[in-house]
Amino acid sequence: MGDAILSDSFAEVMPLEDTEGSQVNFMGQDSAAAQLACATDDSDEHLMQDSPADLAHMEDLARPLVELADKLRGRGLEKDVAIPQIAVVGDQSSGKSSVLEAISGIPFPRGSGLVTRCATELRMQSAERFLARAYTTAARDAVATLTTVAAVECAIAQLTEELCSEQGFSAESIVIQLAAPNIPNLTVIDLPGIVRTTTAGQSRSVMQQVDGLLRSYMKQPRTIMLVLVPSNQDVATVGGLELAAEHDPEGVRTMGVLTKPDLINPGAEREAVAVLLNETKPLKLGYVMVKNRSHRDIANDMSLANAHAAEVAYFDEHCLFGALDRALFTVANLKQRLSALLVARIRAELPRMRAEIDEKLAAARADLVRLGPGFERCSPEEKAAAMVERINAYSACVAGSANGRYSEWLASAFDGGDDDGGDDVDPDFNFQEDDDDDGGGGEGGGAGAGRMYTDVYAAFTAFKRAVAATRPPDDADAVAAIRAEQQRFKGEELPGFLSFAFFRHKAAQIMAAWHAPADTLAQRVLGVLPTGSTAAAAAHAARLPALREALVRASAEAAEESMQRASDRIRLIWEHERSQPLTLDDRFMEVQCSSAHPSSGASCEHSPLRADPEIRPGACCRRRAQGINARRVQHIKSTLPRGAADAAAMDAWVERHMAFGTDGSDALAARDMLDFLAAYWDVASRRYTDAVCRAVQAEMLAAFGAALEARLGALRVDAAAAERCLAEDPLVRSQRAALQRKAERLAEAKTVVAACLG
Repeated sequence: MGDAILSDSFAEVMPLEDTEGSQVNFMGQDSAAAQLACATDDSDEHLMQDSPADLAHMEDLARPLVELADKLRGRGLEKDVAIPQIAVVGDQSSGKSSVLEAISGIPFPRGSGLVTRCATELRMQSAERFLARAYTTAARDAVATLTTVAAVECAIAQLTEELCSEQGFSAESIVIQLAAPNIPNLTVIDLPGIVRTTTAGQSRSVMQQVDGLLRSYMKQPRTIMLVLVPSNQDVATVGGLELAAEHDPEGVRTMGVLTKPDLINPGAEREAVAVLLNETKPLKLGYVMVKNRSHRDIANDMSLANAHAAEVAYFDEHCLFGALDRALFTVANLKQRLSALLVARIRAELPRMRAEIDEKLAAARADLVRLGPGFERCSPEEKAAAMVERINAYSACVAGSANGRYSEWLASAFDGGDDDGGDDVDPDFNFQEDDDDDGGGGEGGGAGAGRMYTDVYAAFTAFKRAVAATRPPDDADAVAAIRAEQQRFKGEELPGFLSFAFFRHKAAQIMAAWHAPADTLAQRVLGVLPTGSTAAAAAHAARLPALREALVRASAEAAEESMQRASDRIRLIWEHERSQPLTLDDRFMEVQCSSAHPSSGASCEHSPLRADPEIRPGACCRRRAQGINARRVQHIKSTLPRGAADAAAMDAWVERHMAFGTDGSDALAARDMLDFLAAYWDVASRRYTDAVCRAVQAEMLAAFGAALEARLGALRVDAAAAERCLAEDPLVRSQRAALQRKAERLAEAKTVVAACLG
């Protein structure tokens, strides 16, 4: 019988099927399990009110549930789902090793400072003969079978040295599976003591490492925290209780163990009694006081059996402790209470654990489906077909994005939505919209790197604003500057005539500033194309780095080629605009007509006709000239509606503002030249902006798709390239393997829990 128990005890360590004897059916097992189901209540607090006899009875019945938790932990389920457990927490030298030794019969390392340098998981089962196995979570297959207590003690020391460098620390754990007589069916985890300061030769990072490990256990809602409190220490200063309160402020899963009662100062016993009776620092799970072997007892080779007898005698004979409930004292009562607590916690959490396992198993399987099976087992023909399929999809995506044809699939692919072809698109591939006034694009990606035309259109708008900033200023300083230049460059023109050469010179000066914004536009579009193409490659070849690199390289080359053609065309457009002013646009003459007529108010704000609503600028003459004669004035008057203006006022206005050969006429000539430049700028800037944007659209967007197609054509028919490009990213292979292990682990756990719950 003992051999069968031991075999079942360690079934979860080795990759073996569960034997019939180790199967646990909690709901439909024998009468012992049924009694356990009735005896254990969902409330841990209720357990503390049971008699010692009831607690001992439940300890005998606890094996099925404790074995279940150990099996789940042995399969590594704690990586995915929190498992009910008891974690022993305390300051350094708080008596943790002595308490664990008293519970298990196994000597744990003793000393000062950081003796426990990694977590030690102690899985105990009551059995007829002694047998133990030891291993680490870093090497689960390297299991040592041990047959003596001394061998276990040596194994703990040896595994600690393997995991932890000298004066070091490890986040991995040591697992000790122990079957022996007179031990409870219980699993406890011994955690390193709280480090408040480092010692000589010890890294300062140890404090943070230990604190992180302690918190990783204590924050789990299914962990019962067993906090050791030296009886001779003020409970308000106990670091373990402070840390437990951070993660369990109500104290519903914290239990205190008072150690070293023989070190209480005379007269301070009543303070210890107040803590023990849950008055000073109340905890829902209460306190137990124990007295373990002292250093002198160990030096005198006192056995554990004698130590337990001495412990009972000490509390029975104590003047204060002897008058209290016996259930509050001794390691024996502590073991019973811990076993009952763990069983109740497991039983209460099993339905929720089952739901979590189902949820995470479904998620792991969905992730595996999304990753796909990979191409390692595909034939060359299948690889070639897969290569062509991905290249075609990528080419269509990039061409559509560059030309603003955002199909439903494209929008869903780049916005993280669902799509019918989702197996080829990374589920985490998502772009954020950007309201960048500068047009986005470029290196930053802009308004969604997947929608390249959106970025390009924003760059068009920025280009338009840059050209608009070159409009000639319309103020007195500008008129004065024009007048000064006209005086310096005055040639053979007769009075009253404006110089076309001067006009062409000034127009060329203004248009010289147009080339830089056009170059900037081309550069920004050149940034958009590779950025958007790279993003598309990441979507279509998310797990194929070689293919992704080939697609990105082909896109970059096609973009450079398109950029060169567009730059040549833009320079030609700019040179034509600069070299010879030309327009047949009626808007140019209409602007001049409106400016020339006195009724418009543009030439003189004091015009007597300005405020007359009957005067329409479109009825004016088609040309204005300096030195207008009387007959021309009469003609202007004849074009006005009858009664529109006083004749005397009109004569005075003409004499004042239209006489040439004076300083006033020079100012008017400068004003006219500025008006002509502004009018021509309005027409030419619109023409130039449209022409440049169309050149970019034709050479860098429409032609980009064709240039990319030409480069991808050779890749489609290259069998060697298919073999190379469909090699998966090692990280993806590692991710798939990890997901497969996780799914297998969760599937096994689901089977075990289902067998327990029935």
